[in-house]
Amino acid sequence: MYKVVLVEDEEIFRKVLPEIIDWKALGFEIVKIVENGRKALEYLQEEQVDVILTDIRMPVLNGLDLAMEVKNRYPMTKIILLSAFNEFDYARKGIDCGVYGYILKSEGEEEIERYFRNLKKTLDSEFFYENRDMWGKRELFAQYIIKDKAVPAGKVQDIAKKARLPVTYENCTVSIFELDERRYLDYLYDTEYIAQLIFHTRNFLISRIELKQMGYVLILNSTVYVIWNIEKQKALKRLGAIFADLCSEIQLYDNGEEPQISITCAVGMPGSDIAGLQYSYRK
Repeated sequence: MYKVVLVEDEEIFRKVLPEIIDWKALGFEIVKIVENGRKALEYLQEEQVDVILTDIRMPVLNGLDLAMEVKNRYPMTKIILLSAFNEFDYARKGIDCGVYGYILKSEGEEEIERYFRNLKKTLDSEFFYENRDMWGKRELFAQYIIKDKAVPAGKVQDIAKKARLPVTYENCTVSIFELDERRYLDYLYDTEYIAQLIFHTRNFLISRIELKQMGYVLILNSTVYVIWNIEKQKALKRLGAIFADLCSEIQLYDNGEEPQISITCAVGMPGSDIAGLQYSYRK
């Protein structure tokens, strides 16, 4: 589920918008509702979100100023302006502030749903397709992790840089996520369905781990890897809730089909260099 923050100073819209739309069916979840931009920024300091749906005219910090702050601090977050009027000047300024889109409050439920269905395709596309080169580099990096031999540190560091993996190797821990009974699943389900489920797992872990700067996500041969950049005990503390939510996500994705698909997670010992990462993977 993509996370949405609703920023609206009018109480009626704060109550109605979450109720009239089946957000979960669209692939979204409203995780926070606030009445001004300042409170939205305070929330963003604690939690990573994918979309901000914000009114334009608000006290304390208006929607345009909020959009500018979010653009500078959280460039991956999509901003959608929400207005009761067709305010072209505001919409034009919003483009300058880096907003993704503009919705009128007068538009019906179907139009809003259509808008968010298209937005979900865009978000999925950014994860699935637009960074193919980066994911190729990460796949190569993952190959080095599972190799049981010495690898030139300079070469690995170069690949890590190209793969956007600023790994410090200080107390790094590797965890892996694999679908259970994989051969059985390949027999029961279409190959494309399983591939999409694995990518869904990858994207979930990106949103819960990488975007919160706790680690980095890689994928190789249908196994999803996480290189944690926090201490193992802290990682384990966070992992419990993350894994429980991931299992729930997989069941939602699977839509209750029988037999239910499950996933296993394993966590290695901490390491301090590329050899340590290899050790963490094996242990």
